Order: sequence, then C-alpha cells, then structure tokens
Amino acid sequence: MSEKLHRITAIVDLLRRHGIDAFELSSPDESIKCIFEPIASAGACDALTPPAIAESDMVEIVSPGVGTFVARHPAMSRDLAAVGETKREGECVALIQSGRIYRPVVAPFEGAIVKRLASPGDVVDHARPLFLLKHGKAV
Repeated sequence: MSEKLHRITAIVDLLRRHGIDAFELSSPDESIKCIFEPIASAGACDALTPPAIAESDMVEIVSPGVGTFVARHPAMSRDLAAVGETKREGECVALIQSGRIYRPVVAPFEGAIVKRLASPGDVVDHARPLFLLKHGKAV
C-alpha cells in the first residue's frame, strides 16, 4: 500500500472511531474530503457521553481538553460553580486554560454540583473528572 493511501486509511479509521461524519484537509499540493454515512455503533460516541456513577443519578463532568483547571474567570470575583449550586444545561461550571485560551467546562444537564474533584491550578488531561453532578435541583 502506498504511503498516501496508508495515511488516508488511518485518517478514515480515526474519523469513524470518533463518530465524525465529515472531514476536509487541504494543503498546497493535495487535498482530501471525506463524507460518511453515520455508523450506529455503541462505541462511536462514548467519549462524548459523560460516564455515569454506578447505581446513582450522578454524572461526572469531565475536562474537554488538556490544560490547567480554573475555577473562576480572571475577571470574576467568585467561582463559576460551588458545591450545592444548581446549574442549568450548558451553563459554564469551570474553565480549562491552555496558554492564553480558556475552554469552558459546561454542565451536560440541569443538576446540582455535589463535589469538585479538581483543585484550581491542577493540570488536567482530556476527559479527567472535574465535578460530580446530580440530576435535578439542589435541595
């Protein structure tokens, strides 16, 4: 198999494993565009779905990438999320700083923050659990 074909095969395999159904890559001397029919497999979106805690209604909120865990934005006077607070779906609960870029960590559904699993300043990997979130409002 030629080197270019081997590279294309590796890219296609990677895209399919991560449930990506469209991809385009261009350079001055070559370009490739791939569009796939979605594959309905159980493992395709596992990385996107927060893992559930055994036999409970709590879910781990995980880091969206590698960087430093930041509990509050530099322009804010308080943490984005505190234990016991209720957060709406999509609401920012923390930030991951990578260089000068801040990536939001968002609540996947409405729920109460039960526990913070990372401390401000911790260097975190992709998908590291940062918070425990319980379905429903805080009591």
